[in-house]
Amino acid sequence: MNPPDGIQKLGSIGIPVIQTECKLVDPDTLTECKAGKLGLLYIRGPQIFQGYFNNQEATDKVLDSDRWFCTKDVAMKDDDDYYYIHGRIDDMINIGGEKVWPQEIEEVLKEHPAIGDAAVIGIFDEKYGEKIKAFIVKDSLVSEADIIEFSQKHLVRYKVPKEIEFIESIPRSPLGKTLHYLLKPLAKQ
Repeated sequence: MNPPDGIQKLGSIGIPVIQTECKLVDPDTLTECKAGKLGLLYIRGPQIFQGYFNNQEATDKVLDSDRWFCTKDVAMKDDDDYYYIHGRIDDMINIGGEKVWPQEIEEVLKEHPAIGDAAVIGIFDEKYGEKIKAFIVKDSLVSEADIIEFSQKHLVRYKVPKEIEFIESIPRSPLGKTLHYLLKPLAKQ
């Protein structure tokens, strides 16, 4: 939470509530991350569930032996222990070993004046494992070539979408989060 009498940091989910511990873990090495580094967010406290009813296998996938719960959120914390969510590990796109977070690309695409909304996912690529596909809700006339040219000016080469698909709306949760998993079946590969 962002404490009412504390510092309010834009974009932060705040600091852990009382009796709650948080840590960030590197998904490759499973070592704890320092401030300023991205990692998987783990939490532990009295409000965390004890496990799935009659399903120890599912419980073991999300709770470790010390009762740390893996949220599957990729986050970063600053030097004041304020946390920032960057995305979901399930949404990460792996392009030839480079980790790409959809949110970064989506924010750039939404800066284009003809784009009303955007979401990106990773789709199969024979050479690099995955490539980026962008789903675009356009406000006015814009072509695939325009979007790619715009992306090339604002993103490093491997983050530029290789495929563009225009859709009517981006699927979102009631809280406004992009539901990337609903876009994957729509991808024409």
